[in-house]
Amino acid sequence: MVIEMLLYAFFFGHWQVVHFILPQDNLTFAYVGLATTLLPMITMITMRRYVNGVLLTFLGTLEPVAGAAFAYLFAHERFGPFVYLSGALIVGSLVLQAWTSTTEKPMNEKEKHQPFQQERLLQTSVSRMYLPQGRYTQQLLTTLWPMSEGVDLPTLHCLTGLPSGSLHRFLSILKKRGYIISYQNARMIPCYRIHPSWCVSTHLQLDFNR
Repeated sequence: MVIEMLLYAFFFGHWQVVHFILPQDNLTFAYVGLATTLLPMITMITMRRYVNGVLLTFLGTLEPVAGAAFAYLFAHERFGPFVYLSGALIVGSLVLQAWTSTTEKPMNEKEKHQPFQQERLLQTSVSRMYLPQGRYTQQLLTTLWPMSEGVDLPTLHCLTGLPSGSLHRFLSILKKRGYIISYQNARMIPCYRIHPSWCVSTHLQLDFNR
């Protein structure tokens, strides 16, 4: 604010008459500027990554509300009724938005939750057009099909002959779609296997049994 006032004085006023006067209570100004203004602002900007936007706005609204409460209790300042009414409307709307967002989120997650995409697998037959680059993924699934205990990545690389980067990408795609699962064995090595609840089509199952 001091720099802003100096800019106004420099461009629009008589800047020659501006004199710097060091206040006696520098610690008070430093505390007000750093501890009560800069530090909360930096904390709010940093916590935007981890806190919901509505909650962040609500927490930011509490600052002037707390300031008005302290001004009323300790400085005996009085505001008009419209100021209190508008503040109550703003805080009430934020509370309503936060409440509706917390109640609708579990319902939406419950509706969208489809474990391992079983419904989609039952409705759509597993075919070459459904799997991405079906020849390699079917080769990978054919390799994993008889290995009920799972197999690690180097062994899959030797069995399939696929490059390590492509193999890792195919495994990630199949894992996201619920065809395979990954776990760590006794030596803490990641292993992959066919998901137990995966329903395959009859045509693909015949190919696996050959």
